[in-house]
Amino acid sequence: VERDVTRFNEREALRATAAEMKTKVPWLVFGQAKTQWADAKTKLAALKRNIIAEEDKLKHLKTPMVKARDELDQAVVKHKKCAAARKSAVAKQRSLIDVMEKEAIDHEA
Repeated sequence: VERDVTRFNEREALRATAAEMKTKVPWLVFGQAKTQWADAKTKLAALKRNIIAEEDKLKHLKTPMVKARDELDQAVVKHKKCAAARKSAVAKQRSLIDVMEKEAIDHEA
């Protein structure tokens, strides 16, 4: 009988320990997830610093490229203006030629 009582007490102690562990498991999982999140956050910050450092290294190359792109854009705009002016000049020239041909025909008649 005494052995049964001892086993019963041991079983109850184990059940209490199991119940306590059931409440601790979510906190352990949360703690591990929080640690992983903190590590990932630290790695992300380091990678961002590396990206900024690499961008700073390339800045001296980017400035001439931006300047060249602006010059190209200005040249394209100038070309379009010249093409439009040429087109209108050709149209005026053709209209003058038509007028001169018409007057020459009228003068001959």
